Amino acid sequence: MSKPFSNTTGELTESTQVQNEEASTKLIASLKGQTVTVPDLRPIFSGWPSGSNPNQAALAKLMVKWVISLLPWKYVTTQRFLTYDLPWFSALWWPRAELHELYILTCFIGWLFLWHDTVSEPLRARVYDSRTHAHDNRDYTLNSRAGAKNRRDHSENSTDYAKYGTDTKDFLRHCLQVFSEEKASKPSSLKEGIKTFWTNISTGRGLNNHYAVPKKLNSIIHGFESIGDHIRAVYTIEQRKTLLDEINKHIDSTIEMQVYRASHTVASVNSYWEMRMGSSVCGAATALLELANKIRVSFTIMEDDEVKILVEETNKIISMTNDLLSLQEFAQGSNSYIMNHVPLAFAEQGHKDVQLVIDQAVDFIRAAVERFDSTATWLLSGPRGDLTSQPHLRAFIQGCRENCTGNLEWSLATGRYGLQDVLQADGSLSFVL
Repeated sequence: MSKPFSNTTGELTESTQVQNEEASTKLIASLKGQTVTVPDLRPIFSGWPSGSNPNQAALAKLMVKWVISLLPWKYVTTQRFLTYDLPWFSALWWPRAELHELYILTCFIGWLFLWHDTVSEPLRARVYDSRTHAHDNRDYTLNSRAGAKNRRDHSENSTDYAKYGTDTKDFLRHCLQVFSEEKASKPSSLKEGIKTFWTNISTGRGLNNHYAVPKKLNSIIHGFESIGDHIRAVYTIEQRKTLLDEINKHIDSTIEMQVYRASHTVASVNSYWEMRMGSSVCGAATALLELANKIRVSFTIMEDDEVKILVEETNKIISMTNDLLSLQEFAQGSNSYIMNHVPLAFAEQGHKDVQLVIDQAVDFIRAAVERFDSTATWLLSGPRGDLTSQPHLRAFIQGCRENCTGNLEWSLATGRYGLQDVLQADGSLSFVL
């Protein structure tokens, strides 16, 4: 994947930053003023299950307490966070989950959204420590430093992102009790052994390089602890590893995407989709479907290539759906960074026809749905594992489909994208970029 840097050290030069900003500004200007239509996507999912969880009202009461415990201060992130309407999101994504599982899932998704916004928030992401009611000293400088006087700080800012990501991943590994299989190397001397011991202790690692409880973390990272406790109580080590891998992909891709944003680099479509698939919540959400519906698909089946195709197509469907539905939000923004499939594909196709790009994106979703259906039919056409596995696999497939339809319904009506004013009687969306 090409990187938004112009030299081998990974630093962004001022001339490259200027060129990036000019290219990004030019692309945005070429889109402004065009009227586009996103057709009604619901017919694509004809025959797919959808519904709303009856526990939504009870969940909403529980989530108020959770949000207040994690976000007890007045900050722009709190207001944006509340527009997500997490109880409704979860009710649509997991319509069959019981209240306890639905609560765990909603806390997890809320935590992931909040972590994501902390990285992508263009303002300084100051993190309030809810335990001391003060900003803690691990105040990561996560902001998109733009402007000539701050271009020299870009590589430093990238380091801030990386540190935040590393701290988060270490803590998740601790919470989910997923440790490296590598054994600690034998010290060459007693002196080296003592030095390694104290290094591991001071950095929060145990005797065998297992990650112990970190000494200092901001409240957002620390907010995963109780979520991890619940997941660890019901998930096997294989399930926890799969979940951790998906969350780590999200963390790495989100940070990489933010580096592109901070540098104003216009990514290629291929580079964008490598980041987009990782930064989506779909991978982690799919990994939690067994928890959501109290099912247990054997690890062997979950490692099957066809099951991985289902997971990938689910991610493609939801990611492209969200790019289409967030296009108006992108067009109304004042930022000069571009992280959306439509304008990037428009640029690669020579700035010719943005409506054609939208129509192609719709075809992309339709084709992904067809691939999902054909793969699911093949998986269910013969025995997979023992006889008890089939109902669990069928429920997993249904859960993937419910995630897709639930995401569409939530995205159309939530305040996240603000589509209510552009929704037409025929279900299409029409707006001016």
